[in-house]
Amino acid sequence: MCKSDIAFFPIGDRFTTGPGTAAKACEFLGIRKTVPHALGHISLADGST
Repeated sequence: MCKSDIAFFPIGDRFTTGPGTAAKACEFLGIRKTVPHALGHISLADGST
């Protein structure tokens, strides 16, 4: 596996990674920066249901 300094994490906690788990993953992988993002196409994730 290659070494990265940045990671993109889908954060939302229902179907994706929660903020705490994402932080632990970054620490485990040695990631220095992360870009949290939400896809917004899952209706439960965006609160439309």
